[in-house]
Amino acid sequence: MRGKKLLATLAVSAVLFAGCGLKSQEAIIKVNDKKITQAQFDKMFDKQSGGGMLAAMGIDVKKDKNSFIYLLIKERVINELIVKARVISAKQLYKIKPAIKSERNQKEINTIVNTAVQQILLNKNTTEKILDDVSNKIKLMEEN
Repeated sequence: MRGKKLLATLAVSAVLFAGCGLKSQEAIIKVNDKKITQAQFDKMFDKQSGGGMLAAMGIDVKKDKNSFIYLLIKERVINELIVKARVISAKQLYKIKPAIKSERNQKEINTIVNTAVQQILLNKNTTEKILDDVSNKIKLMEEN
C-alpha cells in the first residue's frame, strides 16, 4: 500500500513538473508567422533586469510585478522581441534571389521587394502570403 502511494505521488509530481516546461514553450505573442514564447521573454527579461545599477543597489525587480521599474522593463523587452521578430520576417524576403536574364527589371524587382518589406513591417498580411505574392510577381516578370 505504501509503495502505491509513493508511486502515485511520483507520477503526479512528474506530470506537474513536465507541465511547467511546456508552459515556457507556449507562444505569448505572435508577430506575423513568428511566435514569441514565455521562455524567450523570461530570458530577455532576466538579462535586462539582472545587471547594472539596480542589481548593484540590491533592488529585485521581479519582487513587485506592479512596480514602475518592472513594468518599464517588461514593456521594453516586449518591444525588443517584436522588433526582432519583424526583422527576421523582413530578412526572409531578401532570401528570394530570382535568376532574371536582364538587369532592366531590377528597378521593378526592388520596388516589389521594398513594398513587401513595408507590408510585413506594417502587418498588412501574413509573411507567407506576401512572399507568395512576391514570388508570383517575379515569375510573371521572368515570363515576359
